[in-house]
Amino acid sequence: MIQPHLFIFDMDGLLFDSERSYMHEIAKVMAEYGYTLTEENYKRVVGRRFPDTEQIMQSIYGKELSYLAVISKARPRMLEMAAEGRLAVKPGIRELLCYLKELDIPCVVASSSYEETVKVYLQGTGLSDYFTFIIGGDQVTKGKPDPEVFLRCCEAADVSPEQAIVFEDSEYGVQAAIAAGIPVICIPDMVEPPEELVPQLFALCRDGFEAKEVLCRYFNQQS
Repeated sequence: MIQPHLFIFDMDGLLFDSERSYMHEIAKVMAEYGYTLTEENYKRVVGRRFPDTEQIMQSIYGKELSYLAVISKARPRMLEMAAEGRLAVKPGIRELLCYLKELDIPCVVASSSYEETVKVYLQGTGLSDYFTFIIGGDQVTKGKPDPEVFLRCCEAADVSPEQAIVFEDSEYGVQAAIAAGIPVICIPDMVEPPEELVPQLFALCRDGFEAKEVLCRYFNQQS
């Protein structure tokens, strides 16, 4: 891998411990409609954009399920939690971002969530200043595992894919980064990456602290 000029971060499950909170909020709303959301079924949509998520959920629960109605109730609860600063930042992420800021290499967010949602999450947790721009799920035509969102980040930063590094937690995000030709550091959240993907990772880390150590060693070797 050559010297990176851009770091691209996923958001849910990577920057924030938000996936389980969102799952619980969606489960409560679905229960109001008479459905039971299991963790196994939720894991099938982790890292996906809304259109893909709705299609998958309807394939499980039936076409009569309006997933738009579900998330229209669940999302404001998550936004309120984030805006009030009650959303937990994942372990080591602040330290990792501080380290990358010291390196003076731009960091951006590439999320399946909409851009305005990302902004609320970042502002509520005090992370906004670490990122130069956001590419959200409403700014692309195809969601992960398609590489579009990551390639858009590289294009906007005028950086070639091999000069970037992606941080991801989900299988779909990892697949998107690999398809984009971008080295990827996986920090799993709810779902571990499939064994066949592990050899294609730049690193598999348990948290932001370990990811920081991996990059420290890499940059020290390059100097």
